[in-house]
Amino acid sequence: MKMKKIVKTGLLLLLFGAVSCNDATDIIQDSELGDEAAFQTVADLQSGLYGAYSNYAPDAGGNGSGDAILLNDLFTDNLRKGHDNLGQGSTEYNFIIDPTTNQAESVWSSRYSTINSVNRVLRALDRIAPNLPVEDEVEIEGGEDVAIEDFPSAMKVKAQLLALRALSHLDLFEYYTVNYSNASDLSVIIMDHVPAIEDQLERNTVAEVLAFIKADLAEAASLIGEANQGDLSVNFINKNTIKAIQARLALVSGDYVLAGQLSAELVGDFPLAQPDTYTPMFSRSLGAGEAGELIFSLIRRPADSDIAANYYANGVSLAGNPFFEASQQLYDLYDLNGDGSSDDIRRDTNITKTQDVDGNDVYLITKYPGTALTPLANDVPIFRSSEFLLIRAEAEARAGNLIAAANSIKQLTDARYTADAPPTPVFGNVQQALTAILLERRKEFAFEGHRYLDLKRLGGELNIGVSRLDADAATFAAPKDLLANDHRFTLPIPQSELNGNNNITQNPGYTN
Repeated sequence: MKMKKIVKTGLLLLLFGAVSCNDATDIIQDSELGDEAAFQTVADLQSGLYGAYSNYAPDAGGNGSGDAILLNDLFTDNLRKGHDNLGQGSTEYNFIIDPTTNQAESVWSSRYSTINSVNRVLRALDRIAPNLPVEDEVEIEGGEDVAIEDFPSAMKVKAQLLALRALSHLDLFEYYTVNYSNASDLSVIIMDHVPAIEDQLERNTVAEVLAFIKADLAEAASLIGEANQGDLSVNFINKNTIKAIQARLALVSGDYVLAGQLSAELVGDFPLAQPDTYTPMFSRSLGAGEAGELIFSLIRRPADSDIAANYYANGVSLAGNPFFEASQQLYDLYDLNGDGSSDDIRRDTNITKTQDVDGNDVYLITKYPGTALTPLANDVPIFRSSEFLLIRAEAEARAGNLIAAANSIKQLTDARYTADAPPTPVFGNVQQALTAILLERRKEFAFEGHRYLDLKRLGGELNIGVSRLDADAATFAAPKDLLANDHRFTLPIPQSELNGNNNITQNPGYTN
């Protein structure tokens, strides 16, 4: 007989605000809620999982500071100084980065905070799982009339936790590892436990980190099953999300055969959004709205991160005080008709060109339009089918199948153009195909947290770095160019880690 429990999502704030760490004197406060009290049932584990989800926030930021989504465009060539900018982001736009830089700190601390949340719940799960009924299930009743029937058992909670830990380690691997392909190089710290305050850990090697991520994903895939999550399936980790992480990992680690195989499966299961469903896909809020080609998307509630707060102070409009705008260079990349219009739905989804009272052009970022309830918030796309179509194209190109790679790119542009889609490209060599893929990735994933990492991974191979328009660079009186293979395409270990960890090694090119 199945047991059913009801748990309110508001519990996660209580749980994760109160779960304690041992302090220097091991004093237990009267109000302190330890792990054994916080986690006793599957419902408690589920609330813990919700807490870990909420910690994963590549969209975090505001007033010029931010996490991965802001970093990828600000440090490269997709942004320029906004109409109401008072100096926000000028340091990063000038290619100045060191261990104290906000983005280097944010990505490191946010991902390890997520991993710590995961590990606390996993520790509790290992403690209570032997005493749980085999078919113990949980029905979750959330706010805004969100409900999930027959939510998964403890082992499926564990699968989501392992996948989230793998995704967080993969993010860290991408940003802080100098050379993805040198197995003995230093990467990041593997965190498979709740650390003690006295821990002083050196970074693990590339080979060790890749093996750890793969093992977490393999176990998650074996446990996840076919969880019924209804209309919210793209907002919770499931077998497709795990496959998506595996495909991205395979690409980054150079296993192009596996990357192509997994990506082909995902593209087959998730058809590309067409022009009529492409724009609404980015307007989703509270887990509702047009899902389009989404494979995994983070729900954002009023108390969570506001993705458009990376660009605006008050709302997605010229009156909303934009401190960042899209670059003119990015705007001009989308095919223009003679009258200034474009048949590429991505241009008018991502950017709205207007003018201020003085007649100056303003390139408003409108990919995330906000909602009436939360003017700066929308759900956050993490994995979309188009990413895996372009991964498949790259795998095809690297295998020497240039015609197949060209057809994959044509499949994407056919879905993105309302009329007169470009003809199928013709490539004379692999480098031409990879250059075209890099360009499509720039147009497709603007403001989604890809550009910096794409230039890091592909730019060195193709000798393509940052090369801004004069008009964009001048808005911040900043340099135009950052050469491919510059050490700044790998983030420094942040100062907070250096201060607390005497054993960790800094990345080349940075001083502590």
